[in-house]
Amino acid sequence: MIRINNIINTILNLAGIFFIPSLIAISFLYNDELYLLHNSKNIIIGNQFYYKDEITSKLDYSSSLLKINLKKIQNNINDLSLIQSSKVSRIFPNTIIVEIIENEPLLYFKSINNNFLIDTNKTFLPVNDRIKKSYRIPELKIASNETDSISLLKNYNEIINVIKYSKLNFSNFYKNISYVTVHPNKYELLYKNETKVYFSKNVTLKQLQTLAIFEDTVKKQRTLESYFYIDMTIPNQIIVKENKNKLL
Repeated sequence: MIRINNIINTILNLAGIFFIPSLIAISFLYNDELYLLHNSKNIIIGNQFYYKDEITSKLDYSSSLLKINLKKIQNNINDLSLIQSSKVSRIFPNTIIVEIIENEPLLYFKSINNNFLIDTNKTFLPVNDRIKKSYRIPELKIASNETDSISLLKNYNEIINVIKYSKLNFSNFYKNISYVTVHPNKYELLYKNETKVYFSKNVTLKQLQTLAIFEDTVKKQRTLESYFYIDMTIPNQIIVKENKNKLL
């Protein structure tokens, strides 16, 4: 009888050795899950257009930090129209880090019935009122109703490249371009809503570089807005008409 009692006590002791730690571990896991649900910390890096709340709304707190599907969250964030890429990571016990790269808008495309946004990687993106208010960038006016991005890139590749070049190398000029109008043999740019600048097709980049030299040459007496128009289309010449109200 004593031997049976000893065996029973041994079994109970062994059960206690395994059961109690398991119960403690389960309790910790449960508490960790509750801690994440009610005390989560989010670090959002790289957002300029999107508000933090718009990014955090894509996060999933329905499970513990260990079980969260980071790839799913990343895909949800990448579905936002102006997100180029994102990276989601976690730091225990309760922190989620989201690093995002937003698209960098370059110009608006405005056709007869359609509006697009094109970024510096030549990606076409949708346009809405919030985007228009957030990004003051040049508008390219085209006299057609094209919607196919491949055709648009092919037909307007030169002026897109020139606008991108100006953004990178002639930034003050880029920031003050109001719109670009495409004519059969030339481009017309409106600078600061006052000065019209004309460039020939096929040599536009070279003429833009010449304009930058011209601006630097006359900067002590004139600025580009000192002229009603600047015509770069005549070979080896720059034709201007002064605006006497804008002379320095």
